[in-house]
Amino acid sequence: MSWEQEYKHGIEAECERLVKLINQLRSSLALEDEPVRRVRHAEQLQEAEDKLAENKQRLNGDTNHHAPTHHPLTTAALLQWPTDGCLRPTSTRTVLHELLVRRQSVNLTGDTGHGKSRLLRDLKAMAAAQGLRVALLSLKEHRLQYANFLRAAAMQLGLPRTDYTDFADLVSDLSLRRDTPYLLLLDEIEVLNEYRSNDPRYNAHFVASLNLLKNLDHLHLLCASRAWLKAVVFDGETSLLTLHPIPLPPLSQQEIQAELHHRLPGHALLENPAHLAQAREAVQAAAQPYALLERLISQVQLGYVAGRFDQLLKELGDGKR
Repeated sequence: MSWEQEYKHGIEAECERLVKLINQLRSSLALEDEPVRRVRHAEQLQEAEDKLAENKQRLNGDTNHHAPTHHPLTTAALLQWPTDGCLRPTSTRTVLHELLVRRQSVNLTGDTGHGKSRLLRDLKAMAAAQGLRVALLSLKEHRLQYANFLRAAAMQLGLPRTDYTDFADLVSDLSLRRDTPYLLLLDEIEVLNEYRSNDPRYNAHFVASLNLLKNLDHLHLLCASRAWLKAVVFDGETSLLTLHPIPLPPLSQQEIQAELHHRLPGHALLENPAHLAQAREAVQAAAQPYALLERLISQVQLGYVAGRFDQLLKELGDGKR
């Protein structure tokens, strides 16, 4: 037998093995009731089907083309995504790079009033504009109603059913829809450790399903919290949460200026360089810079009086407006 024949015979044998494995995994997936094991079976099925497709291409003599169900994003492609309207364009791209290129599950961290939730909204807008299915949910809003959390996630992700009773089942269904990239953004995830009154179905199995997302190429997870959430404790049991931390950087003067121009187009404030400089400095010096920036924009939209701008900044800084 020639080398070429041995090579072809080896690939054919591997294809037969993979077909048997795929049939076994499909049967196991259909019969499995335990949610976490269902997700793991789905991961194994995805890997086996991709390997089978590659081997069939080798048998057909096509060694240069691969047809994975989901094509990873490249850094060069990501840099072409527009950042119009983003408060922190560089940070938004950095987070997207970790999520979509390096395929890390991310924990965005930052103090209250610094703009974590705004960055999540910018992430959602950018990713959705490029065809990703994105869900943005606050766990604080849903901490008492697990079923509402599942329904909202399923609706935002465009799933055909919304009657899930377990997050692992939702993840299992997502794992089978490999032609579509999904991004799950969970804000205020620290509530899992901060309230004993949370719905009890936020438990170790919920955390295990979050951890499994990083193993699926087309599913991406970002959680936001004040500090890096390394573990969650349920009834004395610690569940590790494997997230790559990214701290939210301070707002730069350039970012503040761009936001003012974006939100106040043609406004008289933009024609006053001295007041613009005061605004930038006041925002950067604030204990909650993004919160002060939002209040400033709101007050200026209500009415800008050049002669009272110093007083307005003082009142905003003192929390009187």
